[in-house]
Amino acid sequence: MLLYRYTHATYRLSKRLKPPYRASYGARTTFFTTSSKSTILEDEKEQQTNKIIDNGDDDEKIDKRVWPIAASNLMMGTAIGVLMPVMPLFAQKIGITTAELGAAVSVMGVSRLLFNIPAAWAVDKYGRRPSMIGGPFISSLGMTYTALCTTANELIASRFATGLGGSVSQAGSQSYLADISTEKNRARTMAPMGAAFSAGALVGPAIGGYLGEAYGLHTPFYFIGAAILGVTINNYIMLPETKPPNKDGNIENEKTIKEEFLNTFKSWKPLFKDKNIMSVISVHTTYWMLLVGCQFTLMPLLAAERFDASPSTIGSVYALTSLINIVGSQPSAWLSDKYGRKKVMLPGIALISAGVASMALAQDINQFYMSVVLWGMGGTTLGTAPMAYVADVSNEKNRTQALALFRSGGDLGFVFGGALAGSMSLAYGINAAFGSSLCLFLGAGSLFLIRAIEPSSAKNV
Repeated sequence: MLLYRYTHATYRLSKRLKPPYRASYGARTTFFTTSSKSTILEDEKEQQTNKIIDNGDDDEKIDKRVWPIAASNLMMGTAIGVLMPVMPLFAQKIGITTAELGAAVSVMGVSRLLFNIPAAWAVDKYGRRPSMIGGPFISSLGMTYTALCTTANELIASRFATGLGGSVSQAGSQSYLADISTEKNRARTMAPMGAAFSAGALVGPAIGGYLGEAYGLHTPFYFIGAAILGVTINNYIMLPETKPPNKDGNIENEKTIKEEFLNTFKSWKPLFKDKNIMSVISVHTTYWMLLVGCQFTLMPLLAAERFDASPSTIGSVYALTSLINIVGSQPSAWLSDKYGRKKVMLPGIALISAGVASMALAQDINQFYMSVVLWGMGGTTLGTAPMAYVADVSNEKNRTQALALFRSGGDLGFVFGGALAGSMSLAYGINAAFGSSLCLFLGAGSLFLIRAIEPSSAKNV
């Protein structure tokens, strides 16, 4: 009798369950080949069964596949953090000038910017899984090659390869998270990725400093290469494919490469016309200009010149920012899922603006720290909510392209933010650099306020 009741209840639950597309098609897919139609259907049935056991009928629960992605981003964040204390010293050791080092750092953003769109096309054609395996593998090779560099050109080439791998990996990861989430839980699904990256960036500098001092400046790069290779293995083992198959049951498209490229570029046109997508991308771009130009480049100079802050004090500021992001990412994501992306982003924009203004006008170290807290609190709302917004207002056919545009906006801010702020600071002073960057950010925020609507009422492009 108990067995009958359990079976009957499970059957009724399965009838009521109306999940979004989360089935993991092609769970037995290899790196280059795909399963047959029967295998795909078998895997879909299996995944649907697991979903009933794990998630019940609650669409707001987070898919468990988020955590392997978070683990991967923890390694990637650690890798970035390891580089911070080591890269300048390594460049100096092999005889690279400051200008050449700046070019090597910037080229990573340029590489990501160049390959975001091709990566989006590849993710739509071949699936999310190959990019989440191949992207980290390329980055691993780039990092390992960095340890062997002896000239500026070699260092630039290694950083270019690392950026290429990052672009490919992010294209797959963001699309993967969009696949396994709904509008009700999308921000919370994406939040662990950002929080894990921040946690890695928090502990990374200590690891890099220790390895560089104890075993030589080449060692951290080998460590990073091995860590990212671990990401490749993790993704291969833990993450099945989520890309929906075509009507014939195959993941790959039978059209020619030329036809696919033409169709892909046609699908971009509506995205550029969509006021919601373009306004949120403008916020993302100008925010990254603020981060790179003011927080990463000018904030240490301001703290040192105005408050005689030591390197350890400046390091504590960055640590505080990372901690705020780690602690606040999930609550802000919950608020975004609960009350709407726009309702959370607008107060965040206001907090960031207040933090930037107060940092430029700070007269003592306490005011400076308060500005950091305001900036950090606002920054948590712009970690996942904008990306979730883009995924919400785009449709299944062009979501990957929309997310590629979103990433390109951030990379554009990364590439030009430092140059803009540096030029303004050199010509008119640090306060003028902060002010100009803030004006751009407020302009983008105002555009978002006026033009963008909540995803729940937005029309898919």
